[in-house]
Amino acid sequence: MGIGPLVGNKINFQAVNRDGPGIAVRNISKGGLKLQSVVFDDVPPQDMALDIFLKNENFYLQDIPVRLVSIANNHPKTPFSSLRVKCLGLQFGELNQQQKTRLDYFITRSAVAGA
Repeated sequence: MGIGPLVGNKINFQAVNRDGPGIAVRNISKGGLKLQSVVFDDVPPQDMALDIFLKNENFYLQDIPVRLVSIANNHPKTPFSSLRVKCLGLQFGELNQQQKTRLDYFITRSAVAGA
């Protein structure tokens, strides 16, 4: 099925905690973010859009333009694991004011949740 949450040129994900399953935000700033997932099979396109959902807070950030700047393979913590974990480095494109405001909220919320 490809990259899991990649549909066309869009990544859709529900933010989870750092140790949870699925896609996790490993690092985020106003310039971009690093996503980690065990389901990335294909190489995503260089330019795409990103949707972020926070189910518990009814938060939805839609159509954030991003550019793929790096792909890294992370090795499992145990040598017997068959999971393939990849990290994608994504740089934010040009955002409108509403996207900037909502992204600032998400960054603040992520910093509090990670503390």
